[in-house]
This record gives sequence, C-alpha cells and structure tokens, in this order.
Amino acid sequence: MLCVSLTCPAFARNATTGSTLILYRGKGYEGIINPFVRPWAYLDDTFIGSCHKGTKITRVVVPGPHVIRTQSESSNALTVTPAPGETICIRCTIAPGIIELNWRLTIDDPAQCQRIIANWREQDPESAPKP
Repeated sequence: MLCVSLTCPAFARNATTGSTLILYRGKGYEGIINPFVRPWAYLDDTFIGSCHKGTKITRVVVPGPHVIRTQSESSNALTVTPAPGETICIRCTIAPGIIELNWRLTIDDPAQCQRIIANWREQDPESAPKP
C-alpha cells in the first residue's frame, strides 16, 4: 500500500501528540560502489523512501509499536515502540552479504543523531524512487 502521510493509519495527524522516527544513512566511506546503492525503506509495510547517503527520512507517527525495514537479502526489520513525543533515530548501515549487500538498522542516541544530521537534507517523499 502506497499512501501519503496524512492518509496512512501509522502516521500521526497531529505532530504534538505523535512520536518522531528518523531514518538516516551516514556520509562516511563505504567502498567504491556502496554510495550508489540505496535500499528501499518501509515503515509498517508502507514505502517511505530509500536510505540515501547524507539524507534523512523523518516521519511523525502514532505512539506504539512500528516496524522499520529495508529491502535486503536477509531479514533486517527493526521493531520500535516510541512513547508520545519521543524521537527515535535509526541508522541504516551496510552489512556483508553472500549474494548482495545487506543493511543493518540500529537505534542511535537521539542527541548524537540530531548533531550528526542537523544540516542534512530531508528526503522528499514524492521524489523518492519508487520500488
């Protein structure tokens, strides 16, 4: 199901009562080909963009359990349960794979995350490549 943030049940309509999820991928060196690989990212099975180097994907969601995953050769889903008003930062990093690259999703410290991505460009959902 592809939908915009105002019509998806997982997304909060009111930012003051919602929680914030931030998905980002670092700008560090990942090898020669890896900067061009952009795994698709999903929030509760809804496509939200791709893990593009140096960009962030921010969504205000309804507090409670949510599943974030990226397309990969192995299972890489991460379940998070934000409290009302809480911000959870999730970093997308490369992990070795047998046939293709795998992606690892890890929760980062929100203060460190905010410092790292303070000046990064927000990925526009309408311009994100579609799966």
